[in-house]
Amino acid sequence: MKRHAILLASIAALAPCGAATLPAKATAGGELPHFLPPSSGVLTRTVWRYLSTGEQIVVTRRYAVRFAPSAEGFRLDGDLIEARVEAPAELDAFADLERQRPDTTFPILLDRRGTVVSEGGPASAEISTRLDNLLRVTLGNARIDPQAKADALAQVPVISAAGAAGTPFPADFFRAQPGARREVRKIGLPGGDQGEVEVATRIDDLTAGAPSRQVERVVTTRLAGTTKVSREVWSLTAS
Repeated sequence: MKRHAILLASIAALAPCGAATLPAKATAGGELPHFLPPSSGVLTRTVWRYLSTGEQIVVTRRYAVRFAPSAEGFRLDGDLIEARVEAPAELDAFADLERQRPDTTFPILLDRRGTVVSEGGPASAEISTRLDNLLRVTLGNARIDPQAKADALAQVPVISAAGAAGTPFPADFFRAQPGARREVRKIGLPGGDQGEVEVATRIDDLTAGAPSRQVERVVTTRLAGTTKVSREVWSLTAS
């Protein structure tokens, strides 16, 4: 396994996994029922990043949320009430950045059927810059060959921007059909090689018109002989 690939997999561990679109549930007549949200609740997002060493990073963010009608449907606002990061000691600097990252998840705008149409504000430029600098210092000190280091440094802006932006909210969190599904997407790599991203999704059962209680997504990325696994769980408890 290439050392620069292992290094990139480790430093990218706090970057969010990609969002997957989940099919909405229709009624017997083919129409989606109107969304009936609770007035408030607690939204929790937990992300597991599994490292090649067998260790893991766990990031949990909890929000006090509230729904309000809007012209298009509904607006979901939230306040961060907890940000907890568990990580190996060698990734303390990255964990600290994640704890300090200003949250840009809200507001989330939904249509009348509960589908997310837009979310959040711009990513924090300050956090993105700090993460970019930290990645460059880490790679600069790494004992890998010059070409591998150059290839890794070229990916730093992508990794730092993703880490600053946070994890996208699942677009169909409130409308997803219950059950489990799996999707595999092929990725073309330089030199004619191919990688793949596998997204396995499980959605808890939902009551007609009510929000889903939990959506779990496991993303497995296989690139350049490395495998990166991320697990993400979003859950909403009405109050």
